[in-house]
Amino acid sequence: MAKLVIGKALKSFPLTVKVPTPTGTDEIIFDAKHLKTSEWDKLREDHIEAVNKEVGAMFDASRKDAEAAYAKKKKADAADADAEELAIETLRKPVKDSEISALRSKFSTALILKIANGWDLEDAFGEAALLEMCDLYRAAPEAIFKAYGEALSGARLGN
Repeated sequence: MAKLVIGKALKSFPLTVKVPTPTGTDEIIFDAKHLKTSEWDKLREDHIEAVNKEVGAMFDASRKDAEAAYAKKKKADAADADAEELAIETLRKPVKDSEISALRSKFSTALILKIANGWDLEDAFGEAALLEMCDLYRAAPEAIFKAYGEALSGARLGN
């Protein structure tokens, strides 16, 4: 049995991920980068923060557009604050789920590129293929991130 040597960690390791698809589960073997746990945690935090920031910006833009529309419609007479808020919310265009899904796929692709060097699929490993995978298989990114986190923590040993 090999002995653990501190400071000489693997540069990469094979990471088997079971990806849920509409027809069952498919397996992908990634060539995963061996990051320190603190690096992985920071990447995940940055990923979540970036997604939340962008989604928040979408909602803020929707609100700003509604306020501008309200200002154009506003009459010379002063309305009470509750009526104004109701009017703004009525004018507000909803942020579309498709926009949020596309945003999540984009950020998930960027994160996967930071933790993997390649995969065993026939498709070339890269941003375009990952983006398509994330968009086609909604659960794929989380399956990858979960498997990667478990591998780093040793939780997958013996499974």
